[in-house]
Amino acid sequence: TPVLQLGRTANESFGVYVEGLGIETGSGNPGAVGLDYQAHNVGAIRDVRIRSGDGAGVAGLKLKRSEGGTELTPGPHLVKGLTVDGFDRGVWLGENRSGICHVTFEQISLRNQRKAGFHFDTRLHASIRQLTCDNHCPAILLERSWGAALLLSEARLTGKANAGAAIVNHSGHNRIHLHSVRRRGYAKLLQTSGGAEVTDTKVDSWNSHPATMVGTPDIKEVSPVLETPEPSRYPPDSWQGHAGQELIGTY
Repeated sequence: TPVLQLGRTANESFGVYVEGLGIETGSGNPGAVGLDYQAHNVGAIRDVRIRSGDGAGVAGLKLKRSEGGTELTPGPHLVKGLTVDGFDRGVWLGENRSGICHVTFEQISLRNQRKAGFHFDTRLHASIRQLTCDNHCPAILLERSWGAALLLSEARLTGKANAGAAIVNHSGHNRIHLHSVRRRGYAKLLQTSGGAEVTDTKVDSWNSHPATMVGTPDIKEVSPVLETPEPSRYPPDSWQGHAGQELIGTY
């Protein structure tokens, strides 16, 4: 049961925003979800803190919902400035119908989870930038799936005593790109079931699959990642049409 549930159905939740909010699930609520969220094309979670009082709970942020027996598709949308403390999963996401949508995560802090920081159930495409994770469990867990695309950039993953791999990948179909990722405490950076593993403590660039190039571009260096733009703050004094016609009057 979520404390807060927003968005509905498939590809209809436009302009759903959650900003500057703290959510506490209290103690003795092992079935709790902090925020159950759906947004499509236009929407964002910004500067949100979700905490379990005793560490128990299903998920801090849940981007995964069934409606009428159909798994909904979250995204595309932005999650920036999210902190989750406790729960089985910090962020739980995924769907098995289309797998074509994408969620962008920036400045994410996850700690004290029991199963995984990020838990990708089935498939979902995502980019995660500036992730800090401090856990006994995997920072990222990718289940067996039809195949997901995951970019992890500028991440610092810290494992506590007896922590295994920071990233556990159960499917060779999942495509993973690591850029500027460091581990500490974890025994390995990445472990794929029956496949590739990464044991380095720091990775500047690593791909699970060869890149597919169209044509023969001459790429000499990677462009820097720019910050996502800050949103416009409303209300303005007034909005004007193309010919000066006032669309919305003064607030």
